[in-house]
Amino acid sequence: MCKTYVAGPMDDVSIDESRDWREMLTEKLSKIGIEVLSPISKYGDDYGKIRVKFSKWKNSGNIDAIRQYVSRYIIMADLKLVKKCDFVTLYIPAKGSEICGSYGEGTHAFYLGRPVLIVTTRRLKPLSLPKWIVGCSTRIFTSWDEYFEYVKENW
Repeated sequence: MCKTYVAGPMDDVSIDESRDWREMLTEKLSKIGIEVLSPISKYGDDYGKIRVKFSKWKNSGNIDAIRQYVSRYIIMADLKLVKKCDFVTLYIPAKGSEICGSYGEGTHAFYLGRPVLIVTTRRLKPLSLPKWIVGCSTRIFTSWDEYFEYVKENW
């Protein structure tokens, strides 16, 4: 079965904003035989609790706690999922949100030779995406419909 890793906003957005698009993607892609590898799924029911913990650490400036948790439990686990996938789906919304981890995952995929499919609602003329991630990308789509059409034809 073909697999895609889904990268996109998780920090500085609501739980629904981080989860809803991934669930939509999982539902649609599973219908065409593509398995979705999501960083959220590794947390299960604890996702909300982990977000509360991060919020407290962030608000108190507890850099050491954040560094320790992210380096130990998030970065390596997510990069292992990228290594398991056939391609990466990277969602970059128009609304500003911190997605540096997603850019790192896209860069890792590029390094591994995995295609990086970006879906964005940001402007392409003039370009409002970081040049680095554009360089890592295989294709850029401005709607989910475009993306699904491409994936159905090519994967």
